[in-house]
Order: sequence, then C-alpha cells, then structure tokens
Amino acid sequence: MANTVALAIGVAFTVISVLGFIAPMIGGLHLSPAHTLINLVAAIFALFFGLIATDKGARSFCLAIGGLFMAFGAIGFLAGSAQATTLNAMEPIIDSALWKIFPGQLEFGYRDHILHLVMGGILMAGGLAGERRRATRPAVLREQRKLERTEANRQRAMQRLPH
Repeated sequence: MANTVALAIGVAFTVISVLGFIAPMIGGLHLSPAHTLINLVAAIFALFFGLIATDKGARSFCLAIGGLFMAFGAIGFLAGSAQATTLNAMEPIIDSALWKIFPGQLEFGYRDHILHLVMGGILMAGGLAGERRRATRPAVLREQRKLERTEANRQRAMQRLPH
C-alpha cells in the first residue's frame, strides 16, 4: 500500500513540477522556480520509494514526508498573513494566508497550505495502512495454521478408513 501511495504522490508531484515551470500560478498555487524544484526533488524521492524501495522503506517515507507536509501546511496557516505575493514574474495577488519563507523566491499561499495538508494526509494514510496490514499478519497466520491442522486431521481420518 505504501509503495502505491508513494508512486501516486511521485506522479502527482511530477505533474505539479512540470506545470510549475509552464504556469507558475496555476490553480492559485505559488509555484516559483524554487518551489517547483523542491516539488521535483520530492517527486524523485517519491518515485524511488514507490518503485524500488521495500515496503518498510516506503512506509517510513510516507510517514516522514507526510508528517513534514502536514507540518508545512499547518505552519503556513499559522505563520501566513493577508499580503500580496512578491514572487518574480507574478502579478501581485493578495493571499489570505501568505507565508513568505524567502520573499520573492519561496512563498506559500492558502491553496499551497491546503495542498500540503491533503498530500501529507494521503502520505500518512499510506504509511499507516501499511502498518495496519502488517499488524493483521498474525491473524492470517493463525487462520492458515488452523486450515493446515484441519487438513492434517482429514488425512489421518482417511488413512483410518478400511480400503
């Protein structure tokens, strides 16, 4: 599950990165070149953990990066304020929760915070779903042993029957 989630997030970040270079303000996002490069790096890591990493590695990635994205989304709402973007090549637009990390270079707005919370939540769910699946493995093994005992009992009963 975690590998699939990491892969899907990797594809999503790849698309967002390409769009960031083509249309930096698409959907009201603040995709400056710096933000787009960060998304591209996140996409590369997510694709790696989705395609190549072990399930445990993918779970760890999903939980760590999901927590990071959720923290960025929450901090953005807390640290952001109503102000105009100062990103180069962008029309100054007032954003109700603009967080200027590096003014003019790296700024996150209201919609960025929402996207970070959603992506973080999806990643966290993927990481936790992998944990939950692993936690149910003992129950599966118990059921398998029960079926094996039933089969062994049936075979012994068959051997006792006269031929």
